[in-house]
Amino acid sequence: MRRGVAVLVAVTTAIALVGCSSGTSKSSRSSKAGSTAGKSTATKKTTKKDGDPDECATLGVSTGGVRTDGGQRGLPLVFTNEGDRTCTVTGFPGVRLDGVDGASWDVTRRDEQARPVTLGPGQQAVANLALGPQPGNWEVRALVVTPPGASAAEQLPWSAGPLVLQDGATRPATHVGPVTPKG
Repeated sequence: MRRGVAVLVAVTTAIALVGCSSGTSKSSRSSKAGSTAGKSTATKKTTKKDGDPDECATLGVSTGGVRTDGGQRGLPLVFTNEGDRTCTVTGFPGVRLDGVDGASWDVTRRDEQARPVTLGPGQQAVANLALGPQPGNWEVRALVVTPPGASAAEQLPWSAGPLVLQDGATRPATHVGPVTPKG
């Protein structure tokens, strides 16, 4: 009887671990440390109080123009509440860069605390994708973004030019920050 329980616990644990893994495929050049693959973009659940906004279920994803701030280049990832109710988004987007060479790079998340952002219908939040040094020699084909708390990704065209591929770096210059109010 005890052996049957032990086997059941082991099988249940294995199934739970498989169910938590990301469906994102990794190439041989994807990030080894700090990868967004396998990390959940879902936020920690808290007790919802009456009147608190729900999590955003319909977030549109787009990019702003490449900007330079103090020598650091960045690409704003813009999230728009496309629903008809006020909602809250918290956390980091999942970001993957797909190269023309077939390699994919799961961008590392910045070591920063995420805070809830409340969005009315049509309002926007932003997460900054800090871009590493230029000129680079790795040609990016597409930017794939999964909003915080979502499982579906949006593929967007890439317009920021070539990067230095730092997929094996422990502290790459290219990284993504949490969603913050747009302002």
